[in-house]
Amino acid sequence: MYKYILIIVSLVLISCSTSTSESDIQKSQISDILIHIEEGFNEFNADKIISYFHTDFLFDGKNLTNIYYDWQDRMTLYSMIKIEILDIELQDDYATAYLKIYFYDTNNRYGPFLTPEMYGDLAYFFYDKGQWQLFGNQSPDKQ
Repeated sequence: MYKYILIIVSLVLISCSTSTSESDIQKSQISDILIHIEEGFNEFNADKIISYFHTDFLFDGKNLTNIYYDWQDRMTLYSMIKIEILDIELQDDYATAYLKIYFYDTNNRYGPFLTPEMYGDLAYFFYDKGQWQLFGNQSPDKQ
């Protein structure tokens, strides 16, 4: 009998240690978005980048169209981006990503730029219609 109880307890402990929490899944989804944005930048594909932005995006007075042009400008200035995720904080249907961002051209590395302080357009997420999207800080004015 003791042997069976030990086996059951062991199985329960193993299943608990390998389970993934809901917050881990959400953080992973946001991390995947940031990886895809990095890929889009390095492929010079602004449409791929902007596909992860919510249609109601607003950051320091910039809407989705403004941010699209910002990303095109960044791709004109730099040949590559590297995004390092420091932390992701979840609050219900909102999340804030804390990142180090590096831009590269043929000769130099620029950064790190920290979000949300700089390049905050990549920092604020909203969970809508079953997916995370970049949403901005929803401020009509520059902070």
